[in-house]
Amino acid sequence: MLDGPNFIPKDPRRAVILCHGYGADGHDLFGLVPGFSAELPGAAFFCPNAPGYTEFGGRQWFGLEGYDPQNIQKSLAAANQKAADAASIVREYAAKVCQDIGIPAEHLVIGGFSQGGLMAMHAAYDWEGVAVAGVVALSAVPPVLTQVRNKVPTFVTHGMQDTIVPYMALDMTRDTLDRLGINAQFCVQPEMGHDINSACARAACDFIKEVTRKF
Repeated sequence: MLDGPNFIPKDPRRAVILCHGYGADGHDLFGLVPGFSAELPGAAFFCPNAPGYTEFGGRQWFGLEGYDPQNIQKSLAAANQKAADAASIVREYAAKVCQDIGIPAEHLVIGGFSQGGLMAMHAAYDWEGVAVAGVVALSAVPPVLTQVRNKVPTFVTHGMQDTIVPYMALDMTRDTLDRLGINAQFCVQPEMGHDINSACARAACDFIKEVTRKF
């Protein structure tokens, strides 16, 4: 089972799982938690470490063999297949989180950065019999999907200066979500690279607040 840093308030009513990007670990996104928790009372936060390791010792949800940011369209099929294969790990972790803190999965938001954002989308959209409250995809690798089990509300950020997951990826994500009928909000930052700036963090927090407001 995955592990990683977490924050669990007394009597949690909702939860957020944040999946880190390639080469990082759970502590990378745990830095968002103090700001988010101040705006989201009753929310628990979990930032799991991916199970795999990169050749330089960081963590990975899946290997990036064949990924080329200069030809991202050609790279996506393999990345998405790997993400789809690995997504069950996130769903199993999410189910245990909900069981451990005593909330239904419908009170959960699954998010992630870069590779973790693609993991979040696959985990949430293809979770049989469970529709989580929302998905947050931060500078994420675009999904390649022909159908989904759950049309989960989704929040997407991207920087126009991103060279790791180029900005054209945002249009690909938008086209896919539109075609699948998924309600999505977008936060585009002209000066941002492969990152999460304060404006994106605030907008993501507002989205989480909106989709979990009933809880």
